Amino acid sequence: MTFTGSTFDLKELDKGMDVSKVTIISGGDPALSGSTVTGVVAGTPLVYEYDCGKSTAGNETLTVTVNLKEKSTIAVNDPHLTYTGKPITLTRDNCAIYGSDGEVKFTYDKKNGDGSWTNLGSAPVNAGTYRVKAALEENALYSDAESDYKEFTIEKATPVYTPPTNLTAAYGQFLKNITLPEGFAWADDTQSVGSAGTNTFKVAYTPKDTENYVTVPDIDVTVTVVQAANGWTESLAMTGWTYGEKAVSPTAKAKFGNVIFTYSDSEDGTYTDTVPTDAGTWYVKAAVSGTDNYTGLETTLAFTIAPKSIDNNSQIVVPDLKSDKDVENLVIKDGDKELKKGTDYDVSKKQDGSKVTVTITFKGNYKGTVTRTYTVENKKPSGSTDTKKASNSTKNDKNGAVQTGDTTTTGLWAMIMSLSAGTVALLKSRKRKEETEE
Repeated sequence: MTFTGSTFDLKELDKGMDVSKVTIISGGDPALSGSTVTGVVAGTPLVYEYDCGKSTAGNETLTVTVNLKEKSTIAVNDPHLTYTGKPITLTRDNCAIYGSDGEVKFTYDKKNGDGSWTNLGSAPVNAGTYRVKAALEENALYSDAESDYKEFTIEKATPVYTPPTNLTAAYGQFLKNITLPEGFAWADDTQSVGSAGTNTFKVAYTPKDTENYVTVPDIDVTVTVVQAANGWTESLAMTGWTYGEKAVSPTAKAKFGNVIFTYSDSEDGTYTDTVPTDAGTWYVKAAVSGTDNYTGLETTLAFTIAPKSIDNNSQIVVPDLKSDKDVENLVIKDGDKELKKGTDYDVSKKQDGSKVTVTITFKGNYKGTVTRTYTVENKKPSGSTDTKKASNSTKNDKNGAVQTGDTTTTGLWAMIMSLSAGTVALLKSRKRKEETEE
């Protein structure tokens, strides 16, 4: 029988016992306190006599010896366990025990996902939630005991890993462009790798055995960022225009950097940011200056500013010409702009008899030809640009008259006719004189 402390209740032997008939012989205080015997000691038998009453033989008594063991208690302490790959080991050191120094045995149950429990035949190995019960065997002085269930967890272990090294990228790339060893992942793979140099970023490591090992976050790794090779994402493009129109802007886009446009009158010439306005062939250069992060770029393209045609152009006004003086005072305008003779146009004049033809040939920023005609008096033209010899242009009509077109020949013919008339008059005068003398 077991007891607690130094008292023992006789009622535990027989709940119907009449304790008034009990006499303590040894192993406890003789005086009872109700049904309780005080002064009992574990390992010391309690001996008492029980008065059974009278029989024919006389007064009958029963001597009873009770081997008392103090009651043991056991409770499992809260175990702090981490997965090791081996079965867990619990001992009496993991328990709070009072009483027996007997062997402690453990039984285990595993908690299922639905909250139910499954009994295990041995100590658990894997990470998870479990419960354990401890059973304490008795010894000579103390009783056996059994604990309540104790729920506990085998925590996941931290895996062993080696952070990635020798990671490289080019400026402009993102972390997702860098391949990591198996098990590693970027904390944020949308991050840019940053400027050229050595930059630090976070990765996480996830082991293959995620049931028993945790994922390790916030591991620092370094990435060496090198200068990127620049390139055109949109090729240089530019169309020409006609003189006087609004200039067309060039277009080009590079992977990195701002594109600067400059202009020159020759492919290998000096380029400036001044946009050309005169007609002709020009060159535009698109350039990006290199930096530590990316290389530079440069490309050129020819384009044309076409001369402005005077055909069907109401802005260019060529006045009527009615005399040589009009030619000398000729003013041609393009809108409000006065064109320059010799730069924007040339003037040539040709006279055929009394008819003068003026040809205006546009050049430079303009193109086209305009002719104007007018009539002058029948005399040798002044400032004629016709260099043909008179003898080559003299023609007679069917009546023997000189056609217009060479006034020098016409004048010569008039002189001959005058001399002929004078000779005829002289001959007639002499004939009248001879007749008178006779």
